[in-house]
Amino acid sequence: MIGIVIALILGALGGLLAATSLESLLRIPSLERMNYRQRPVATAGGLAAFIGAALVLAILIASGWVMHRGQLVHAGQQTATAFAILASFTLLGFVDDVLGNGDDRGFRGHVRALRSGRLTTGALKMIGGAAIAILVSAVPPGSIGKHVASAALIALGANTANLFDRAPLRCVKIATLAWLPIVILAASRIAVGDELYGSMIVVAIGVGSMWGLASREARESLMLGDAGANALGAIVGYAAAATVGVVAQVVMVIALVALNVVSERTSFSAIIAKHRWLDAIDRFGSQRP
Repeated sequence: MIGIVIALILGALGGLLAATSLESLLRIPSLERMNYRQRPVATAGGLAAFIGAALVLAILIASGWVMHRGQLVHAGQQTATAFAILASFTLLGFVDDVLGNGDDRGFRGHVRALRSGRLTTGALKMIGGAAIAILVSAVPPGSIGKHVASAALIALGANTANLFDRAPLRCVKIATLAWLPIVILAASRIAVGDELYGSMIVVAIGVGSMWGLASREARESLMLGDAGANALGAIVGYAAAATVGVVAQVVMVIALVALNVVSERTSFSAIIAKHRWLDAIDRFGSQRP
């Protein structure tokens, strides 16, 4: 568990360093969007988070990976899978950040666009995300049910995180709250040399890199964007898929489906605003009035 905490801290430092180094690039007009208060904000902060995470991971691997209970744990299949998910979902989100116009929102909006012969960047993100989730879930041995549930967790995790990325720090708070019980359970099951440890290190670095952007997100000078939210939700979904059994995965999938269905009919922001304690948690750390 200590190694995972260190990875989280290193990821935050990597994300902060990358955001600082790329600040002028992220401020170019094509990467700016109006936020919920109609102020221009640099989007695609998730790109900086990914670069920071990749840098930290590269340093760890070059230095011999990480220690766990006194033994070296090297990068393996699950480690590579976790990083591939982080990279691919960041790319899909970045395409939506750069090319998306926001005219077609929600699952129904993208489906309507497809029926009229238009492929939106949001639809591309969902289709591409589902394809990647299916591909990476088919790699480790297991039952068909486990493969399907794992793929659904990754894809739905990405989409659900996007739904919550409507206010500063909201997405990273919710994703972290979802990730904490998963990583605690994973830490209790990890054995020396277990590849699960390597994948949890990558996920911790990824989550940490998003927190590295927190100060800028709180000041509303930068947002995670789809590049960040998409990747964050996907790696948390992957962490769940790699840790819990099929039954628990199915329960999680049902919960995520329910959240996505609710989002088509109402606004999560409106729900949060109606409950004082939810609103207080949502606003904590941000500069919203």
